[in-house]
This record gives sequence, structure tokens and C-alpha cells, in this order.
Amino acid sequence: FNNKVANQTIASTSGRTLALSGGGVEVQAGTLSISCPIDATANGFTKSGSGVLNIAGPMQVTYQPPNAWTFHQVSGIELSGTGSWTVANDFPVMNVVGTVTVNDNATLDWSSSVSGIALRDGETGVLVQNGGLVKGQPVSSGWGCCSGPGFILGSKPDYWGGTGESTAEYNLNGGILLVASIYNINRAWDTPPAPPNGSAVFRFNGGILRATQGDSTDPGAIKEACTNLMGNLSHAYVGLGGAKIDVASYSCGINQALEHDPALGNTPDGGLRAMSTGGPGTLALYKLSSFTGPLAIDANVSVVLGYTGDQRVAGVSIGGVDQ
Repeated sequence: FNNKVANQTIASTSGRTLALSGGGVEVQAGTLSISCPIDATANGFTKSGSGVLNIAGPMQVTYQPPNAWTFHQVSGIELSGTGSWTVANDFPVMNVVGTVTVNDNATLDWSSSVSGIALRDGETGVLVQNGGLVKGQPVSSGWGCCSGPGFILGSKPDYWGGTGESTAEYNLNGGILLVASIYNINRAWDTPPAPPNGSAVFRFNGGILRATQGDSTDPGAIKEACTNLMGNLSHAYVGLGGAKIDVASYSCGINQALEHDPALGNTPDGGLRAMSTGGPGTLALYKLSSFTGPLAIDANVSVVLGYTGDQRVAGVSIGGVDQ
């Protein structure tokens, strides 16, 4: 499919599906919006051109060959409204180059994939979540780092065909992010793990991070970066919207300092909320952080501090009661 006219919309008033038998959409300029259902199960899905593809309807994708490692460069795509992008087979890796944006009540579901979503390959990749739901690989079965890392921020140059340093960033501005772990893959299983080859940054700014598997919350038994919920990144910044980590389903550990976003200067950030939308849970913080906003702990949540040193925050509340 080749779109040469800027700012077009493809819709269906009868609910019919747009079948992409060749799997490709080219957007040369402007924005092409597709609000009807998309069937890209025949030959996967690719987008090319400097324009933006806006997916506002449901899209089902099966990459070829099925059940084999495949890597797919993705750039210049927005999901909006109730649009969705669901991957239907086990081994594809989304390689974000440029920008992918999730807005409104849209869903990006890569949870059937063994390796989820990567930002790597010697390029600059940014995934911006302003709302909706993003689902990475739900579990890690324990062999190396490829069994279920969820999101990979940055990469070793020669790993999975990467070509050099990567600049990788995830902006959690809204919505819910469901993922097993978030980490830089550059020798993440070493002790200590190697730093990112390039830059790997996660930005908390109002969205909710929710684990899809539990890990150790014992500071004496900290796991390597790829099996904690988060670890071994260049930075994890806390913005005005704050960091919100939901441990209702699984207790988990953050092996990463949560830093005040330097872009805010002396303006306090939104702090950290250790929250539960269901039953009791535990959040373990393994690194001394520098966020300056309040620390809020829900009534049925325990917070374990696995570090030495003091941190100044704007206030502490437990179960909504100031301490």
C-alpha cells in the first residue's frame, strides 16, 4: 500500500477489514490514518516513508516465518483512539527506530513475543506512552536474557546484529505499562553488569508501571538486572507526573536509582507512589534515589529499602496519612 497524498484517512462504515497481503504501508508525507480493522497476518507488517502512520482500529500481525527469530524496524507510528496492534506469534522483536507513540485508549500488545520490544541496533529509538496499554513479554523462563526481558533499552553492539551505540528512551507519561522487566541488555547477567553501550533512559511521568512477574524483594538476594523489574539503565528519571509502581499482582524489585529529572531544575518532581490496585504487595528499592517529590505508600503495600544512605523527599504518607 503506497500513500502519496498527505493527511488521508481510510475507514470502513460496514466494518470490513483492510487485508495487507504484502504487509507493507508506505507513507511519504503527512499522516495516513487507518481506522478500519487491519489484517497483516499473511506477510507481517512494515511501514516505510517519512510520514506518520496512525493506527486507530484493531490490527493483527503475524510475522513470517512464524516461530523463528525475526527483527522488525518500526518508526513513525502512532496508535490512537481505541486502535490496537497485536502480534500473534512467538519470536518477533520490535526494533524501535525513531518514534512510536501510544495515545488515548490504544493498545500495543507484544505479549505473545519471546523478546518483546527492543530499542537498539545502533540507532535512536523512543517509545512514548501518553495513555492506553502497552504489554511486553509477561514472564521470564530463566535462560539468559532472551527468555522474556519485555523491554530492552540499549544494546551491546554485536548482540542481535546491533551496529553500534544506541540511544534508547521510554517515556511513560500516562496509561499502564505491563512488562516483566526493563533493562539494558549489554551483559546484564554479569556481576556487576556492564553499562549501556550508548544511552538507555526510562522516564516516569504519570503512567503506571505494573510487573507481570514477581522477583526477589530480599536485599540480600538481589537478582541480576534482567530479572528484576528494572535495572542496569543509564538513568530512570522522575518527572512532574511522578513514578507510579503497582505491586498488586506481583511483588518486585527496582535495581535502579530513581532520579530527579534534571530538566525540572529546582522544581520538585512528582515523587514515588508505591501503589496497589488490588491485594497486598511489596516494592523493594535497591539503589539510593534522588527524586525530590513525596513518597506515598498505599495502605496494603510494604516498601523495602536495600541500600544505605539518606534521601530527602517532600513528604511521606502511608495509606493516605501524612507521617
